[in-house]
Amino acid sequence: MPPKLIIGSMIKEIITKEAIGQYTVAKQFHGYGNWASVVVKISPNENVADYNIYFNLSKDGYIISISSERLSDFKEAILTGVKYALSNGILAGLPVVQLDVTIVRIDGLPGETTPESVKYATCQAIWEAMYNAKPELIDTDSGRRRPLSAFEPLGPPEIDVFFDEERKSWIYGC
Repeated sequence: MPPKLIIGSMIKEIITKEAIGQYTVAKQFHGYGNWASVVVKISPNENVADYNIYFNLSKDGYIISISSERLSDFKEAILTGVKYALSNGILAGLPVVQLDVTIVRIDGLPGETTPESVKYATCQAIWEAMYNAKPELIDTDSGRRRPLSAFEPLGPPEIDVFFDEERKSWIYGC
């Protein structure tokens, strides 16, 4: 992976069009499964300094058979995944700002969906959406956009994933 582009702290990444991203985690190790699927929509919003996060789960956007008291654990995992993904943009590894993130769908399986897997799927779904959202760099002090011809997208950062045999669960480094 190429090194992170180092630019002054006033440079951020933005998106220029709406896009949808989806990612499914499916891992198995010695009978311990890990499965989660997340769909997100991102939209540019020049009226916010950072970003807004919305949950727009229709009646078919849910975590299967997860009790309502556990749903808060998954919401926290989603928020953590969104924050991680947006702090590591795909153009230069810089924070992504001025956008709305809408969580459209979360799917899981009883016994195989953990907050960790939902967090990881959320990160990857956002990065996938960003590829299709025409990202650009912007100088947040002046509002001036930088030409993209000088930058090759770095792509999503590598995230360490491993199975913790003591805890019998998958660990994601985001």
